[in-house]
Amino acid sequence: MWISLKSFLTILFFSCCLNSQPPVTTYIRIGQVTYMFFFEKVGLKGETSSLQTLKGGSSVEWLTGSLVAQKRPLSWYKATFNAPEGNDPLALDMSSMGKGQMWVNGESIGRHWPGNIASGGNCGVCNYAGTYNEKKCLSNCGDPSQKWYHLPRSWLKPTGNQLVIFEEWGGNPSGISLVRRTP
Repeated sequence: MWISLKSFLTILFFSCCLNSQPPVTTYIRIGQVTYMFFFEKVGLKGETSSLQTLKGGSSVEWLTGSLVAQKRPLSWYKATFNAPEGNDPLALDMSSMGKGQMWVNGESIGRHWPGNIASGGNCGVCNYAGTYNEKKCLSNCGDPSQKWYHLPRSWLKPTGNQLVIFEEWGGNPSGISLVRRTP
């Protein structure tokens, strides 16, 4: 592959949660043309600012209202909410988002990745009689493989809880909801 001297090669390296690692320097040979010099540093500015913590999340000015970017990759979102009444288990419905990480009051809920959508298939009437078929008795066709993420009540305060989300692929944060899990 030949690259003219006026061409530019841009590579985005993404690695999360490795702030203690030093920057990495790499030489890459492209074809028979020349060596390229890359300087990489692990992490994102939002991580080094600790946006996911209560202190870090309060140290920056967040955009609000119509200024909030939707369906934009590599974005940070923050919301505050009050704990709902009762003792029912709670979960976050993240089906409107792509892939990323979530924190409540500085505690990591984990990664969200509801992007694996089950195919259409036969979600009609179910009948197990007959020969086995992987398409038989499908349920939740067209829905994500996981959309609810457990939120421990012990992490919540009565008021002023902070939810911070880092979105890698882009999603619609206005579609996130807190739901009660009923038996």
